[in-house]
Amino acid sequence: MREEAPWARKTIGHAYSLQRRWPDATTQFRMVLAMTPHDAEARRLYADALNGHGIELGTSGEHTRAVEAFRGSLAQNPDGSAVRHNLATALLDSGDLAGAVAEAGKALEQSPTDASLYNLRGRALAMQGQFTDALVDLEAAVKLRPDDPALREDLRRARQFTSSLVH
Repeated sequence: MREEAPWARKTIGHAYSLQRRWPDATTQFRMVLAMTPHDAEARRLYADALNGHGIELGTSGEHTRAVEAFRGSLAQNPDGSAVRHNLATALLDSGDLAGAVAEAGKALEQSPTDASLYNLRGRALAMQGQFTDALVDLEAAVKLRPDDPALREDLRRARQFTSSLVH
């Protein structure tokens, strides 16, 4: 418990993060926070490492574990709008549509001009059969980024599907 130990572990954790060795990094940051619970920098680095690990897990298709990592990151830094966006994406990818809608909504409170969040929530709403609300979000996404072909295509599909239900 020498006073140099938390600093050394924080430095080691940061080095592991740079190497994308997320489990090793998070272990070091947990140890730092056990020794110095009010270390804001260690808390931020820990949140960043958990987010990085979540991205890696989500990219490799381990969506449930990615959700856990993103939730851990938000526990360290509740204001992380990018992390909340990542969590909403992982929830959508894992099939938790209601969770994806809820987290995208929270992220939109922090980033109300993020077209990709409107698109994500719109797609999740459409998958739940809530087409009226889905169209509102998908249209908002296109208004924010009218030149984005992927957003325009999602809106086109939702409109096409909705009109096929009416006929």
